[in-house]
Amino acid sequence: MFHPFHPRSPRRLGRRALLLVPAAVLLAFGLPALAADGGSVEAPTTSHVVLGAPGSVDGGVGAEAAPSGPAAPGWSGEAPVDANLVGITWTGDPSAEFSVEARNPRGRWVRYGTVGTADVSAEAGSSDARSAASVGRNASEPVWIGRSDAVRVRLESGSFADVGLDAVRSLPPQAPDGAAGAFGGSLGFGSVDRGFGVVLVLAGLVLGTVALGWSPWRSRRSLAALALLGVVTLVACGEPEPAPPPETTTTTQAPTTTLAPSTTTTTAPRAPQPAITLRTSWAAGLPNQGWNPGADCVDGPEIAPNGVRFAVIHHTVNSNAYGPADSPAMVRAIWSYEVNTLGFCDLAYNFIVDAYGQIFEGRMGGITRAVRGAHAAPFNVGTVGAAFLGTFTDVQPTEAAWKSMAGLLAWKLGLFRVDPTVPFIATAGDGGCSRFPPGAQVLLPDAVVGHRDVGCTACPGDAFYPQLPWMQGDVQVRMGF
Repeated sequence: MFHPFHPRSPRRLGRRALLLVPAAVLLAFGLPALAADGGSVEAPTTSHVVLGAPGSVDGGVGAEAAPSGPAAPGWSGEAPVDANLVGITWTGDPSAEFSVEARNPRGRWVRYGTVGTADVSAEAGSSDARSAASVGRNASEPVWIGRSDAVRVRLESGSFADVGLDAVRSLPPQAPDGAAGAFGGSLGFGSVDRGFGVVLVLAGLVLGTVALGWSPWRSRRSLAALALLGVVTLVACGEPEPAPPPETTTTTQAPTTTLAPSTTTTTAPRAPQPAITLRTSWAAGLPNQGWNPGADCVDGPEIAPNGVRFAVIHHTVNSNAYGPADSPAMVRAIWSYEVNTLGFCDLAYNFIVDAYGQIFEGRMGGITRAVRGAHAAPFNVGTVGAAFLGTFTDVQPTEAAWKSMAGLLAWKLGLFRVDPTVPFIATAGDGGCSRFPPGAQVLLPDAVVGHRDVGCTACPGDAFYPQLPWMQGDVQVRMGF
């Protein structure tokens, strides 16, 4: 017989009342997650900003347009911005380098390093290359400046004929003012998936009713109902993969990546799949699910016919000063910059790993598939491009980021039965800034390489790159080799 819930007297509650404390904690985290997830989602916006003379952002020197003729090293300009990520665009010398500073809310100018032409690239004839060709300007690596109200740019080397600033304003999903989600965001714990919020709220409610006297173990019906509710909740909270635009199988006349037969094996062990934030979470509200609707990208994601054969590690050259709640906005900002400024069809990378170990699905097409990116021409076909979120020229990735990257690559290579211990030969395609001419036979010692191993770049950073052999070893151990 089902026994209805009857609150017990305070004297009879005894130690059960102590359960109200964890119940309150669960509700405090779960309700903000639900409210935040149901809030508004604003797509990133990109605006082109004219750089004025130094001091113009304070109104002391009237704004002057950047010189239209060639400029020499030492030139500087600044502009007010309503953005948290910026990139420099210019015509002329593609090897020009610029330093970037931004003014924080306390009025202090913070230097964010020196950037040159973005080193992500696509093969000649690919959808990304055709789409990017229409841009017609050089563009730097994007720079995450967080909460800043002005940007100062200085030409450090090379020259330019015309320079500007692409400013991206990117925000994560926000809860309405006054909602529980707004309170949750102020706690600094970042965004939580809606499904996880549902579980927390239900757990808090159950624990609270038990604290007030409910005893579900005394009734089989109550236990059965509770178990059924748990199963239904977990199933309902599962996050489906987004339905991508129509996809194509890569076909190209240029040489593509080919490998020695011994680099794959039918007996290669598989590592478990790590937790991955799918595009359904971070790309909410983006037009066309985040895929460039331009005519050159209309065919959708391209899938390599022979699967993934090796992995290329990158760093995004963003600031390392960010919190876990900033990461979704940073990924959205990088997406906006690479699509709207660089002209790509989608994110260049297949995955992005932040300093807190969060893994974000990158380019659309499916996390278990061999999706062709635009991260390391001429070796985008048959590779997975995974980027650390940050700059690792002088510092190492965090332990959490390292472990997530190693686990991600072990899982991804295991899906395609790649043996990472066997050297192999890759044939270079055409396009991008590569160390190798089209058709070159390149011997690579391991299935995990750095971007500089296949391209003319310093990526993934002078500090991390010497540690690459340890990353390779970590991946091998996780795969069971």
